[in-house]
Amino acid sequence: MKYCPQKTILQINYKPKLCYFERLYKNISFSDKFPHWETDRIRVTFKDYDNKCSLTMAHDKITFESDQYNREVEKDLISLLISEILNIVDDETFTRFGLRYQFLIKQELTFPELVEIINLKYFSENFKKLFDSEISDSAITIDHYRDNKKFKIIIGAMKKEEISRYIIYIINNHITPELYKRVEELNQIGNSFPDVSLFIDIDNSFSGDKLNKGQLEEFWKTAQADIPSITERIADNLFEEKIKL
Repeated sequence: MKYCPQKTILQINYKPKLCYFERLYKNISFSDKFPHWETDRIRVTFKDYDNKCSLTMAHDKITFESDQYNREVEKDLISLLISEILNIVDDETFTRFGLRYQFLIKQELTFPELVEIINLKYFSENFKKLFDSEISDSAITIDHYRDNKKFKIIIGAMKKEEISRYIIYIINNHITPELYKRVEELNQIGNSFPDVSLFIDIDNSFSGDKLNKGQLEEFWKTAQADIPSITERIADNLFEEKIKL
């Protein structure tokens, strides 16, 4: 993978059934993978503060979320989830699979320079003439369908101070609850963000009635490869020609 995601969200939606709760609390296979967990009796959240990831199970969806990309950890946890999911959810009751990666590709350009490259690449001169002044910031959103799967893609320039508004860090699940450690860790995370970056957000999803585990396995296999590939093509295309600013 040429560019590693800043954030991962995998969500599996299914039709709710009352038997879900009984099954959920009988299955503890995930507890060995996560050092911490909590429940409000409606959902269970497994937490790993070191690897910055969590798994939340509710009556209508299961969500894996990570704020620190680690390919092996992600592969291990999601593979376990898929292998065990029929112990909790009935087959052919799935309604949607979604994998979302958010990327921050660090740039040496200034923010206005990156914005100008995006504008030159994606906006025609006729379009830019519609405005009375120079476009000082921009982002584009694309909906793309392939093989009955939807890709929602957002591309834009990002300043350091904007990142927390677009990439939502799950503080309660991914950072130790001790206050003094939490403040220190949040400062480290904020300081690690690039001053200027190309933001690429890709949500790949597949919806339908009576989706099954086999389709979930295939979706995960292809989506984890398709999204980085699309991201690489977008970034390479954007900077393939040296543009004089």
